[in-house]
Amino acid sequence: MPKRSFSRKFKEEAAKLVLDDGLTLSEAEKRVGVRSHVIGRWVRAYRQEREITMKETSYEEALAECQRQIEELAERCDQLEEDKATLIRTIQIISQDKEDEA
Repeated sequence: MPKRSFSRKFKEEAAKLVLDDGLTLSEAEKRVGVRSHVIGRWVRAYRQEREITMKETSYEEALAECQRQIEELAERCDQLEEDKATLIRTIQIISQDKEDEA
């Protein structure tokens, strides 16, 4: 008997029957016509793939938050530089006025 091959989509759908729909391996076996130990391997592989995807998503969300904070800090830094320049000009004007009075 030749070895059957299944598409990635078919394997994912079979794994989802167990992981998402709550079927047992035996019930999934009856539903899709593939031995339960084979579906069990697909379930483990799909579960690992999901975990990796979730970790990547968490990483991407954390990275986006860090980038947002960096942008906010850069804006704050620009504002502080402007404030500093204003203070320096104010001090120069006051010093110039005092020199003119003297």
